[in-house]
Amino acid sequence: MLIGSGITRYISYEGTMHIREGETTNILQSEFPHFKVNVSNETDTVVFETSEMLKPSKSIDFSETVKIGDKSILFEKIDFVPNAYEAVEPDGNGVPIVSFAAAANKAVNNYYLKKGTVKNLQDFRVGYSVKGTDFHIFDSDSGLMAVSRYTVLRLRQDTAAVDTFKSGTSFAFKANSVYSTNGNEFMLKGRLPKGRIVLKSDTESENSGYNGIMFKVTSGEETSEIILFGGKGITGVPAATEINGVTVNAYYGAKNIELPFSLKLNDFLLERYPGSMSPSSFESKVNLIDEALGLDEPRRIFMNNVLNHKGYKFFQSSYDTDEKGTVLSVSYDFAGMLVTYIGYTILIIGMFISLLNKSSYFIALGKKGLNTGVKVLIPFALFVLANGTLNAQDNHDHAQQAQQIKIDKEQAELFGSILVQTRDGRIQPLNTYSGQILRKVARKTSFDGYSADEVLLGMHMNP
Repeated sequence: MLIGSGITRYISYEGTMHIREGETTNILQSEFPHFKVNVSNETDTVVFETSEMLKPSKSIDFSETVKIGDKSILFEKIDFVPNAYEAVEPDGNGVPIVSFAAAANKAVNNYYLKKGTVKNLQDFRVGYSVKGTDFHIFDSDSGLMAVSRYTVLRLRQDTAAVDTFKSGTSFAFKANSVYSTNGNEFMLKGRLPKGRIVLKSDTESENSGYNGIMFKVTSGEETSEIILFGGKGITGVPAATEINGVTVNAYYGAKNIELPFSLKLNDFLLERYPGSMSPSSFESKVNLIDEALGLDEPRRIFMNNVLNHKGYKFFQSSYDTDEKGTVLSVSYDFAGMLVTYIGYTILIIGMFISLLNKSSYFIALGKKGLNTGVKVLIPFALFVLANGTLNAQDNHDHAQQAQQIKIDKEQAELFGSILVQTRDGRIQPLNTYSGQILRKVARKTSFDGYSADEVLLGMHMNP
């Protein structure tokens, strides 16, 4: 049993699966966040990953060294802020920082880009003095410049003029202009010659979900900082930097785990309580697709109806606000449960053997203390029974006295005229409801001269 609990703790895992109607997926997002680093040079790539829980603090309680070739890169956690967002502060010993606003997927966000770092906007990488990115910002004698891997359209807000720049063409990156490329839109907000990026907590938000973690990256004589946003059950925002001739890509957040089978969401059903927007139940109709077993069959997942396949258990957890997608909680603990059940089976078998084995200590102890035990238990049992019988006769009035409650007939009629809503959403007078109750309980339309409304009102007055 201890081994089983150890397997559950260190090997088994939990997570969530998000599926939209009509989509098929086999990707599970882990519940606990992972810290992953990808370090690469011109010839090699080294990957480091850990699921160690990082705690909110400003102390260096996590550090890891990654070696690639003859170089070592040290990662040290120097800050952890819950519900975090980035802010810029002037610093005489700082580095140049570019601030810009970007619109993607109908959302506009502000970003701060330190020289030598990269921001990932979904699948679009924006770098400041980092070549090879999708949108490369760099300094020149005439000011900020940029070059894109895709065609760029620049809309000047003052003149409404539109300029076009082909892929690989350098152009001035100026404020008061909107730059559109590959489905993304940018607007330069400013450039701070010397500053530093800090993490602050969003106190106005109850729980933004994203934690901000700042790492100090050291290699040789060079030092850099990298900020990651992510959290428990949340897809993180990756970041990158270049240091000592090495490219560092880092990520903190939920880990994508590939399952050996897939689920397709055919339909998501949501039922609400009558007259309310509160959900009473919700259900996912899915197809379980397992190519290894040649399986493609419909399944239903709802409250108290779990989908179990290959040791994975799927529970109905949540849903999208537009009711077109579902969120399933997933648990995988096949090995842990198997070992634990084997342990319980061995324990039960051992208990029976100890009871039936004539040479066991339990049997010997029973024979030795049988006479003494019987002598003590018999008088004690007789005393308890006698005492209970006497107490049962004391202060007990066998004549039941029923207290009559006077119900005003006019008030009862008004009570019966109240409109109520049934479970199926139908509106009816309370008189209909009280009549159904009385016929169900007494099989009559009246009871001792009282109408159904009077009986129901009496139940409320004296339950």
